[in-house]
Amino acid sequence: MLAEPMARSRRAAGACAALGLACAVLIVLAPAPAWAGDPNSLEVLGVWGGTVNDVFIDEAVDPYTAYVAAGRRLVILNVANPEDIIEVGSIDFGSDVLSVAARDGCAYVAGNNAFHVVDMAYPSEPQIVWSHDRLTAAHQVQLYRNVVYVRNHDDLHAYDITTPRNPIYRGRVIFSTPNVADFSIVGDLMYILYDAWDGRSAAGLKIADLTVDPFSLAVLGDVRLPPLVDGEDGLAIDVEGQYACITVRGEDDRFAVIDVSDSQAPFVAGCYDGGFAIPKDVALGGGLAYVADYNPSTNPDTREGGLRIFDFATDPTSPVLLGLYETHGAIMGVEIVGTRAYVLDEGEGLIILDISGVGLRGEPVRLGNWHCPAEVRRMDKVGDLLYVTDEWNGITILNVAEPSDPTPVGVYQTGPRGLDNWGIEVRDEKAYLSAGRGGIEVVDVGNPTQPTMLGAFQFNPGRRSRAMTLAGHIAHVGVATNAGGYLVNFDISDPNNIADLGFASVGSGPLTIDTSAAGIAFLARPGSGGVLTNVNTSDPNDPYVIFDGQPGGVDLARDGNLLYLANDDRPPGGGLYIYDVSEPDNPVELSYFPSLPAYGVTVQNNLAYLTAGMAQLVVLDVSDPRAPHVVGETGYVLGGAQSVLVDGRYAYVATIANGLVIVQLAEAIPGDLDDDGCVDLADLATLLANYETAAGATYEMGDLDGDEDVDLADLAGLLAHYGEGCD
Repeated sequence: MLAEPMARSRRAAGACAALGLACAVLIVLAPAPAWAGDPNSLEVLGVWGGTVNDVFIDEAVDPYTAYVAAGRRLVILNVANPEDIIEVGSIDFGSDVLSVAARDGCAYVAGNNAFHVVDMAYPSEPQIVWSHDRLTAAHQVQLYRNVVYVRNHDDLHAYDITTPRNPIYRGRVIFSTPNVADFSIVGDLMYILYDAWDGRSAAGLKIADLTVDPFSLAVLGDVRLPPLVDGEDGLAIDVEGQYACITVRGEDDRFAVIDVSDSQAPFVAGCYDGGFAIPKDVALGGGLAYVADYNPSTNPDTREGGLRIFDFATDPTSPVLLGLYETHGAIMGVEIVGTRAYVLDEGEGLIILDISGVGLRGEPVRLGNWHCPAEVRRMDKVGDLLYVTDEWNGITILNVAEPSDPTPVGVYQTGPRGLDNWGIEVRDEKAYLSAGRGGIEVVDVGNPTQPTMLGAFQFNPGRRSRAMTLAGHIAHVGVATNAGGYLVNFDISDPNNIADLGFASVGSGPLTIDTSAAGIAFLARPGSGGVLTNVNTSDPNDPYVIFDGQPGGVDLARDGNLLYLANDDRPPGGGLYIYDVSEPDNPVELSYFPSLPAYGVTVQNNLAYLTAGMAQLVVLDVSDPRAPHVVGETGYVLGGAQSVLVDGRYAYVATIANGLVIVQLAEAIPGDLDDDGCVDLADLATLLANYETAAGATYEMGDLDGDEDVDLADLAGLLAHYGEGCD
């Protein structure tokens, strides 16, 4: 069993001998990673997750191909087997993708900043072939014959797609309807839901004829929703048969049924008022209405959202609520295709439900789920595995060996309906998660495909866990309640028997915690721009506050006695504060770097990585903490950027709506085998461990010249770059 390792050792020694003293000298010199990047090299390599805003399936052409607008991406899914949904291909647009429709080998995509045409000839490699950037915040796209209609803010615009890959913009198509909230096309009619536009009128519905001139619509009929409630806003519309169903938000959220059998004289048949969170979307099928009732709250005790199912056809004058289907997150939208409902959920992504028997059973049956959470919170990384927490689920484990293609490996879910999960640390194949009602969970991640709970400690309802850090066998957890915030200490020496120790009242729930060897916990917590609170935890049973003040931050990082705080105030005030905390009860401000509001910070090797303005990653040289200066930055391409984790050449950025965004910090260096941005002793050891002398022999890592053998030429190549990217 030892023959092969011994043989490799002899070959490695022989390789060093062949190069004289070079190996021996370099083994003594063990450099550390440093900034080796060009400011222009900061680019987004990969994305995963994000808010699922839309799904399009052409039932008549291909009922098993779904085009999904998810975060920054258009994703093509094969949903033939809902228990095993396959991602066929995707394309990153660099900003939110909000709506999609497809036909004849093209996908038409509306996003925050533009309208795009995507060539789908090869679904595994979609390509943008045409874009129009005049439509700021394009929200919705629908097809009619050779026309694409796009809703932009409150207007409707049209494109002639007679030549599908080269549309002609035809401008606005309707001028007498302000504040278009949603629209639906059935046959040759367009049903337009509009908002109250003058603060006094109610939301309503217009019906337009598309046959005379699809580029200048003629309104046939119009009806407002009584009573005339001030400031009432339309949210969504769908049409089936002689009825249009709409959802409205205002003083009294409602679901309404409108008889459109006479397109010139539509009238309100009935309403269902009250009891909603936010009735954000509606889809109709078989005389039933499926209302996506969106509730972003993670407090399980006040939550009311879900998929509400109404019978509107039996008696349109009095719609009946049949039931409520709840998910793990917050439902954003719903589409009906045949006997399936495709539910868009902030926590779970795309959920497929069988609704064939809903009228009989009163509830749908879950068939499958494409996991794609929206609001990523915190991260930890071990090897090629990235452990990500999000607003609703707990932990998603991603393989990021190839940063351009982060791949889900396993998912661990905490309790139902979202529990505001924030902090995570992974140690010895265990993930420690601040989760639930003011508590902590320990998860066995030895098999990352099947993470399982080992132990948990939960407080009473009304508490929510946020930040967390480990110090030996103590876990420090930040807890938020309606009455204030706490730092709570847990003994985690036995994951099956977690015990709470002492706590300190800290004013509001901490968002980030870092602890020193001296037993000081540094807390960043909410406030005007953020607050710094320092707690003496040397006795975990009796922690007490030793400093509390501003300016502070909502995120922090520590490097020895230097503390870096990301402050989310608007300028002046927002940015990075650097403190000397050698006396933790009397921190001294060393410098302030102004930026747009900053939400996340991490520090490595005299570099601070700051998420600023919720859209940008800024790299600061902080070798002189009194004079930080910029050495690299991305453009404003990280929508909703929050926390950041840096490992080697890559930064992993957690965002609110776009999931995980992976940014390349520096180009690869020949010989950097572990991809940490520095050619050092670890890389040399890897090459020597895989050293082979016979051409074509089995090799693992270290083949720098691509000849399928790790030999003297590869060793010489590594030595030629030894120390690059390092201090």
